[in-house]
Amino acid sequence: LALDRPLLNDPDEPPDDRLLSRHLGPAKAAWDEYMSNVPTVVDGTEMSWRYYLDGKAWLCKVARKGRTICWISVWQDAFKATFYFGEKANADIQQLDIDVSLSQAFASSTRVGKLRPLQVEVRDGTHLADLYTLMRYKVG
Repeated sequence: LALDRPLLNDPDEPPDDRLLSRHLGPAKAAWDEYMSNVPTVVDGTEMSWRYYLDGKAWLCKVARKGRTICWISVWQDAFKATFYFGEKANADIQQLDIDVSLSQAFASSTRVGKLRPLQVEVRDGTHLADLYTLMRYKVG
């Protein structure tokens, strides 16, 4: 069992509520809260699941007006939202009202091409406010 990659690895099994409940476990309550709040956090948000061959997993793309806000992957008892930011976001991210561990992780993250990833792991409601702050900043 590979622990370094997300779950939802069966291309023939698209994520539904039952499957998400099984994998998210105690984090499912935070997932449900996130899903119900997203439309009010960022107006016009679209969420779509797709199976990606490169990562061999289903990912949820969170977008607005065709622009990707973040990617969501499902893990055992957690979901992770990954944002990608360009160089000009570096100083801004440090000023955002988010958990200091997230700002530090972003500052030390390795670039992927011209972008730098910032991942928020959600196991309960604790990091939802950070997630919303980053979403609002991303659509800025």
